[in-house]
Amino acid sequence: MSKTNLILMVLTGIFVATPFAFADDTNVYIRLYEKRVEFAKADVKKQEAETSYQLASLARARYLVEKNAITQQEFERIEADYKKSLAEEDVLRAKVGEEEATLDVVKQLVQNSQPVPLCRD
Repeated sequence: MSKTNLILMVLTGIFVATPFAFADDTNVYIRLYEKRVEFAKADVKKQEAETSYQLASLARARYLVEKNAITQQEFERIEADYKKSLAEEDVLRAKVGEEEATLDVVKQLVQNSQPVPLCRD
């Protein structure tokens, strides 16, 4: 590949890597996509902790609203925060599935010595 073509690829943001230089599971592209799966799973764990906190807040708020210590509006806000947290967990779990599927595709590409597109985000 010429230097001009490489610069053009960098400037246009089009990156395609040929993996045949690495033929085993230590392939740099496989490791890259494995890390993406790990990061996605870590995001789920972080969100699970947030959801747990939101659930505890909801339980406290339920008690406090019964005692008229907080308003119904405040209770509803806390309840909505909990529901948002649950929804975010679902989104992040879907992201894990997406990353795992992408990793499977990358492994197949590497195994067949085909170009591997680099991740963008």
